Amino acid sequence: MMPGELPATFVKGFHNEELVRRMEYRELGSTGLRVSKIALGGATLSGLLYNDFDREEGIRTVQEAIKSGINYIDTGGGGRRAGLPGGYASDIVLNETIPVLEGYVKAGKARFIGITGYDVDVLQECAERGKGRIQVILNYARYTLLDNTLQRHMNTFRELHVGIVCASAHALGLLSNSGPYAWHPASPELQAVARRAADICKERNVELGKLAMYHTMQLEGAATFLTGMPNRQQLRTNLNAIFDGLTPHEQKVLQYLRENVFTKSYSWGSTLSTANRLEQLQ
Repeated sequence: MMPGELPATFVKGFHNEELVRRMEYRELGSTGLRVSKIALGGATLSGLLYNDFDREEGIRTVQEAIKSGINYIDTGGGGRRAGLPGGYASDIVLNETIPVLEGYVKAGKARFIGITGYDVDVLQECAERGKGRIQVILNYARYTLLDNTLQRHMNTFRELHVGIVCASAHALGLLSNSGPYAWHPASPELQAVARRAADICKERNVELGKLAMYHTMQLEGAATFLTGMPNRQQLRTNLNAIFDGLTPHEQKVLQYLRENVFTKSYSWGSTLSTANRLEQLQ
């Protein structure tokens, strides 16, 4: 879409037209759908992750997000994923799961097929072996200030015309001034790295979460950047990172963190183990 052009999801009198015209919309792989550059994750809009979730604030956050031009909301729940090695996992996805989903598409009960919850190499293997059968990949916390794993697979996904949903720029709350909740799967060492970054940001009156969101959105080839936003303050911070970028001061702090704190790619373990850990919270 051309800058300033209104998407098909725009409703005059409901949306904030000025903000919608400022929002960037991108093609989601081969689906023909155009989605906002930032997407709203549904997991944080419940008591699943936060015991102190404010339902009324959550409702207002969704309303403001949509009016501001966000037209992609992730509401996927999920069953437990099989803890199998990559080759076996892709066999199950392609030989058992995808055929069932293709039946739903044929029956008109679904339009497209996407997969998530596995490590990036497994997602790539599924996309390659199931060429043309998988339209969307959702991968989380694998392109952040801490971890750049997803970047190494982007060329393959683009060549296969698979839409990429790059989720969790904040690494499930790890990259924020307030820090993660107690259930976070990161090791004490990794949490210490993130805490150091947060302390630096606090000293300089900068929100680490905004820097993290800005950094992740520089990934070329992703259709949208999915993030949980349980309240309007976080929503506005992320929208500000999209619409206005960083101030010179914030840019300076981000560069300092890249050179002195986030000096290598870290990981807290497999995406699969993290997904199953989150499902245990339900």
